[in-house]
Amino acid sequence: MAINGLTTKTATKLYELTNEKAKKTAPQLRKPQSRDSKYSAGRDELLESYLDREPYDFNINTDKLYSQYADQYKKQGEAAMRDTIAQAASKTGGYTSSYGVTAGSQAYQGYLDKLNEIVPLLEERAYDRYTDEDNTIREKLGILDELDSKEYEKYRDDMEDYKDLRDYYRKVYEYENDYDYDMYKALTDYLLSIAKLENDDYHKERDLELALAKLYAG
Repeated sequence: MAINGLTTKTATKLYELTNEKAKKTAPQLRKPQSRDSKYSAGRDELLESYLDREPYDFNINTDKLYSQYADQYKKQGEAAMRDTIAQAASKTGGYTSSYGVTAGSQAYQGYLDKLNEIVPLLEERAYDRYTDEDNTIREKLGILDELDSKEYEKYRDDMEDYKDLRDYYRKVYEYENDYDYDMYKALTDYLLSIAKLENDDYHKERDLELALAKLYAG
C-alpha cells in the first residue's frame, strides 16, 4: 500500500532523514614529517675525519716549533763560534789557531746541546696539542650526538602525540556515528509510525467518502 495523506511536516522530516543524513568523517590530522637529522651529516663527516686521523708521532723534522728553536739556536751558536774564534785570534796576533777553532766548535756545540735538551719539552707540548685536538673532536662529537638524540626524542614524542590524537579522534568518530545511527533509526521508526497513522487515517477517510458516495448514489 502506498503511503498517502502525509502532512507536509512528516513528509519533510522523512525526506531529510532518508536523503540528507549528515555523514561525519574523522578529522584529518597532519602526520609529522619523516625525520631528516640536521646533525647527522656533520657528525658523520667529523667522525670520519677522526677515524682517519694519523696516530700521534713526534718528528723533529716536521715539528714547526722545533724548526723555530733550531734556527734560533743555530744562529746563536754560529755567533758564539765566531766570537770565540775571534777572541782566540786576538791573543795570537790575529791568527786563527787550532785552539780557537776547537773552542769555537765547542761554543757552537753548546747551543746544539741546548737545542737537544728542549726536545723532550717540545715533544710533550706536541703530544698535549694532539691530545687537545683529540678531546676537542670528541667533545664536538658528543655535542652533535646529544643534539641528534634530542631531535630524535622530539620526533618520537611528536609521533606518539600524533598516534594518540589519531586514536582518540577515531574513537570519538566511531562513538558519534554509532550514537547518530541509533538516534537516526529511532527517529525514522517514530516518523514512519506517524506516517502509518496518517496513511491509515487517509485511507479510512477515503473509504468513508466512497461509502457515502455509494449510499447517496443508490
